[in-house]
Amino acid sequence: MDKSVKALLASKDPAEVKKGKAAVEAGADPKDDRPVMTHLLDDLKKEGVKVEKKAIPVGQLKATQKEIKAGKTFGMAHHYYKGEFDPAEEVEIIVSSDNHILDGHHRWASLLVADPSRKMKVIQVDMPMKEFLRRSFKQPGVYRADLQDNVIPKDKPLNLGDGPEKTKR
Repeated sequence: MDKSVKALLASKDPAEVKKGKAAVEAGADPKDDRPVMTHLLDDLKKEGVKVEKKAIPVGQLKATQKEIKAGKTFGMAHHYYKGEFDPAEEVEIIVSSDNHILDGHHRWASLLVADPSRKMKVIQVDMPMKEFLRRSFKQPGVYRADLQDNVIPKDKPLNLGDGPEKTKR
């Protein structure tokens, strides 16, 4: 989420307003000018977690979500080929210490398709993805959504691949 909750709530785009409302319902401050992801990274740093910017070969990064929108991915790759967009040079994607992606799947997938030899700018958080996910779900403003951006209720079980679907937000 690149925009602050305040900006999402003020948007003319109903989808963005919906995301802003979901973030507020998940505990975000509607007046805060920072994006929720920035908030999370700032809080992790305050907790003593190492958070650093670096470049990692695109082929060493791993998806954490099952669904990636093909149209969005190929659209970005198309714009890359035309020289109009470089996903490797855009805002860093967020990854764990084991190189799993928390945020930036479509930019990563587009570069994996268009130029798999490239490196991507990342912000790497020094914790494995399962731990990172569990911590992120405790962050005010973080909510889950499906591929169509429908908010997933926080009481719906979440399977992080560690047994029956019993882990909740």
